[in-house]
Amino acid sequence: MGTLLLFIGGFVGASSAAKKTFLQSWVFLVNLCFSAYLGIFLAPLIIPMLEIPGLDPGYKNAIAVFGLMFVAMVVLYKAVESIFPNREVSLALPALAERIGSLTAGFFAGMVVVTLAIYCYCQCPFSSLVTSPSRESLKEVAGNSMLRMIRTVNIFSLQFISTEGERDLQSLGVLPPPPPAKPRPPRKTAPANRKAPAVPESGGTQTNSPAAAAPPDSRGNKETTDGKASPSPVPAVPENPPPENKTVPPSN
Repeated sequence: MGTLLLFIGGFVGASSAAKKTFLQSWVFLVNLCFSAYLGIFLAPLIIPMLEIPGLDPGYKNAIAVFGLMFVAMVVLYKAVESIFPNREVSLALPALAERIGSLTAGFFAGMVVVTLAIYCYCQCPFSSLVTSPSRESLKEVAGNSMLRMIRTVNIFSLQFISTEGERDLQSLGVLPPPPPAKPRPPRKTAPANRKAPAVPESGGTQTNSPAAAAPPDSRGNKETTDGKASPSPVPAVPENPPPENKTVPPSN
């Protein structure tokens, strides 16, 4: 439904621009976009000043955006009139290019006007009379269209949307609110009743190495950690043993 309204507004704007020159249609489109841009990003500064008892925040958003856009539009048109006093001025373009240019500028200007109208309507509390799916669809279409316009103005003015700008757009309802943060899973901690490994006393002969704990085999060899038996040491035998002292019994 919102997309259909945008195209209807575009065709109405193109039909109204058919009787104007390309320069007039282009100036109206540029002034409209910059006025809406200023109204959107200056509205968060004006909204806290609208201290009217019982006024809904949606009304404050609509009044601030539309009021600032209207003031900026008047100021820009006064500046253009001072530069081009003659409203009938036109560019030396072929008739076909003049026609296509004026229709295109009028089409986009009509879409911008309908976008701002849908936005202000969705901000007002009485828009809740419309069924929820249609209202959400209108808000989404208006927000996406305004965001495209903002990005286009940023390209021509060499700007970008900062983090503070995104928060302002979220507060105005142009951008959806950020999703809630997911809760972090609890950290795993070691159980409190876990015992520490036993430490042998100093001077003891107990050891925890598997080689020392391995039992000897049938030949007296101890089994090492790699599964092979290591031979037990054999005592060395001296090459020349000392002579034995033999006692000879006395003869009778």
